[in-house]
Amino acid sequence: MICDERRQAISAHLRFLEWLGKPLQPGARVLDFGCGNGQSVDILLGMGYDVHGVDVVAWWDRDDYWDKSYVPGARVRERLHHVVETNYRIPFPDGQFEFCFSDQVMEHVHEYTVVFAEIMRVLSPQAVSVHRFPGPNMLVEGHLFLPFPVLCYYNAYLAMWAMLGRRSPDQKGLTWRQTLASNIVFMRQVSYPRKASLWRHAAEAGVEIAFLEKQELLLRDFGNTGRLVNRARRLGLDSVLAGLLAPFTQRYMLLKRGAAAAHPAPVRVQPT
Repeated sequence: MICDERRQAISAHLRFLEWLGKPLQPGARVLDFGCGNGQSVDILLGMGYDVHGVDVVAWWDRDDYWDKSYVPGARVRERLHHVVETNYRIPFPDGQFEFCFSDQVMEHVHEYTVVFAEIMRVLSPQAVSVHRFPGPNMLVEGHLFLPFPVLCYYNAYLAMWAMLGRRSPDQKGLTWRQTLASNIVFMRQVSYPRKASLWRHAAEAGVEIAFLEKQELLLRDFGNTGRLVNRARRLGLDSVLAGLLAPFTQRYMLLKRGAAAAHPAPVRVQPT
């Protein structure tokens, strides 16, 4: 079963493209970067788009994906592709897609310069890419369910919450030591870079990025923050509230071709 919030997230991306003046036409080629088990690919296929997904783990061939309520069918599976994390090479020729997006993926990326350049390589010249992901100013780390992501890199902070009994849904029954060990390993796999760092990586890749959290909040109709902004709209306070909440909500990053480099040179990293 496809999650309703996943459908709402896809709809919000499409509304954003309309606001941006780049509405996605029927049949357009779309790339889901970090597709998981393919739910978003399934949704967009049903809407008439020519969509493919890529991920560094072939979750569609495994039974340990976190959301076990959805199993992709053959029509979806044939559109899901594995990417090697050492170079993030997307298995498509240059200029293939008219839109690329990701949800809750960019915090798991380790080589932003490489990823930005590779995404831009497979986009057509006027296409854009949008990415919704948590940043360091979030009030809650969305994987461990602990306050303040920036503090979750400190083992003492993780130990305190483990001893206080805070557990994520998949940590039920673990001792505090087991929970601590699990959280330490997890925090080594995620990154919450500041915007200045992401701008620097974009410049190195020859692309441009912009952060449009306030506008995305005004277009969002799902999640607690989106619903709160919608309620404020009845009082004419939605823009004010979105502006206040934007620094502490999900980042919404727009990626497009840099003005100074119509065709940025590919960036590669050597396997380690």
